[in-house]
Amino acid sequence: MGLAIVLSFWNVVGTVVASIGAAPLRCAAALLTRGVMNGRRTVIIAASLFLFICLGWGGAVFVFQAVINEALLLRDLGLGDTWHAHFRIATRS
Repeated sequence: MGLAIVLSFWNVVGTVVASIGAAPLRCAAALLTRGVMNGRRTVIIAASLFLFICLGWGGAVFVFQAVINEALLLRDLGLGDTWHAHFRIATRS
């Protein structure tokens, strides 16, 4: 339950920050492409969506590292209320 709350919180925070940051990027793209006739709208839309794409990429990286940590390294994701780490004590033979 704790992991779902943490992920939901950061999803909301990331969406709000991306929404706030999209406005200046949209305005900058509109200003920088004032005299352009072809493709101006595409550039403005791409600038507006850039931060949301970055947010999705960050989520995909988190899922990838979570799968590697849980399945391969037998460690915790790094978020939530509980944690676990598998360890071996090295002994000399």
